[in-house]
Amino acid sequence: MLVEGKKTSYEPPSGEHYLRRTLKRGEERFPVVRDFRNHLRFVISFLVYPVVIFMVLNSASIIGPWAFGGLAFRAAQVLERFGLDPVAAAQGGYRVGLGLIVVFLLIGLLVLFSVNAAQARRAALQPVSADGKA
Repeated sequence: MLVEGKKTSYEPPSGEHYLRRTLKRGEERFPVVRDFRNHLRFVISFLVYPVVIFMVLNSASIIGPWAFGGLAFRAAQVLERFGLDPVAAAQGGYRVGLGLIVVFLLIGLLVLFSVNAAQARRAALQPVSADGKA
């Protein structure tokens, strides 16, 4: 079922852009949004947060193998210069690369220990008014 209506075109006056007109119409139609700043922040963060996480995960999937492979390759070259046969040098390089992964995990563990869970729980349970003040 289609609703028929009169099509109208809007030509903005000189000096006014379509974006400015759209923002004005939004302000006219949604004046209540100003009263819910925290909700607006939540919606914006909900839209932005997955994109940021996706970018971080993608960069981690690039940086991790690059760092592991680069360090393993360089370590194998150094071990070969010290007289190890190529197979043993490659195995030693992989061990050094795994050591790098362990270092990354320890750094992540230190960051995780810096989180104060009790304070975060108290902040989450604290009521917030519409103006964003506790």
